[in-house]
Amino acid sequence: MQPIIDYILNNKEWIFSGVGVFAISGAFWFIYHLLFRNSPGHDEESARLSENQGGGSNAVPNVVPTSWQGIVPPQSKYRFVKKTSDSIPLGLQSFSFEYGPHGHATALTLKGAIVRAEIQFTCRVSNPYKALFGANEYALNVLPPRFLLQARSILEGYSLTTLRASREEVSRAIVSKLSPQFEELGVQLESVTMGALEQIEPC
Repeated sequence: MQPIIDYILNNKEWIFSGVGVFAISGAFWFIYHLLFRNSPGHDEESARLSENQGGGSNAVPNVVPTSWQGIVPPQSKYRFVKKTSDSIPLGLQSFSFEYGPHGHATALTLKGAIVRAEIQFTCRVSNPYKALFGANEYALNVLPPRFLLQARSILEGYSLTTLRASREEVSRAIVSKLSPQFEELGVQLESVTMGALEQIEPC
């Protein structure tokens, strides 16, 4: 430690000049990315599931993350995509999901009717620190499955006919119920939109 202190004292003129600060900052940046690039906060399992298109440069085996287990149907047509990023988007983001035999979550049961439903939410990261570390991983990896579970508990209180007629009311109820959970992880839930609702025959 003493040699480092002596070196700084002997070279303080250039170390604390513009060039020195730039060089030291660059060194810290390099060390940080070398050590933490592959940490859980930077390994995003895309909360947006995408359809399998035969693989590509980012294709990985379809391993269902823990937070999604028990939610994704066995015959789901969607696949998880894993990617690495050194930044998080702060603008408005939209996530679309499907309840159904081949969807992101099993079909809804609305007063005895089996229903395929489309649902979307929009949100924005309001607190980057909480979003990265509040859940021991990136918030938008864990919030979508929670959203689908909590939204189901509201949706299945309606019949198919009533749900079709009360889309806006139901969407507001979901936003009201889930907003505190999103905010706890540094994300602001902006809106929820109900899409197609289709009764299907049980398999």
